[in-house]
Amino acid sequence: MEAPLEDFISAQKDVLSHDKWIMEGNYSNSFNLRSELADTIIYLELPLRVCLYRVINRRLSYLGKTRPDMGKGCNEKLDWQFVKFIMTTYFPRKKEMKKRLADIQKSDPEKLIVILKSKHEIEGYLLNMKG
Repeated sequence: MEAPLEDFISAQKDVLSHDKWIMEGNYSNSFNLRSELADTIIYLELPLRVCLYRVINRRLSYLGKTRPDMGKGCNEKLDWQFVKFIMTTYFPRKKEMKKRLADIQKSDPEKLIVILKSKHEIEGYLLNMKG
């Protein structure tokens, strides 16, 4: 069950009040709030087939169980409505995110924006951070 929007935004603001934080997700309702305060934005733009594969694999791996990153009693589920959502929103969200990131870079050239498009790029970026 999703939290009401005002509770979600309140929780986001609470995390953002700390000196250091990492957030995951491209939730539209709080993206501007988070992006304004972030010094670095890492955007994972994996291919649609990878996203679908991972959703299906995650569903099969946690069949009848609660994932460690989900609230108690929130069992993993997969239905046609969710798959359809991923497929129909993937390209518009990708286009919108490119525009958002370009606008952010234009308004704050000092902000680091990293776009990673494959598992190989992600692994390379992480290795480079360790070095």
